[in-house]
Amino acid sequence: MSFRHLVIVSLLVAAAAIPLQISGGAEYPTVPPGAIILAVIALVVLAVRRWWVLIAPVVVTAALFVGAVLTPNVGDNLEAGGFARAGGTVIQLVAMGVALVAAVLGLVAERRHLSHRPPASRR
Repeated sequence: MSFRHLVIVSLLVAAAAIPLQISGGAEYPTVPPGAIILAVIALVVLAVRRWWVLIAPVVVTAALFVGAVLTPNVGDNLEAGGFARAGGTVIQLVAMGVALVAAVLGLVAERRHLSHRPPASRR
């Protein structure tokens, strides 16, 4: 599995963890923006085959991690217990962490691969 594929799968798992948290009583807006943003970024990474598209999951997952630290929601979800709410939160955080690391490694790998190609074939 390539780093790009790992990013896509991880983002989709993180997005799917949000409805799981909601089913356990976590407070989210009626239409959870995090799930939509994660799914859209996964689709963009799937559709756009340029190296620089991997910057998007780095920025988004880093921003969501910062938001998780600055708000009490993650702590509340973990303290509430239960698989749906606490487990969904753990799944989301782990999946976003995997997506972040895979996106950074993918950026390095794809950029390195690109720099070894002749100039006429670079994108």
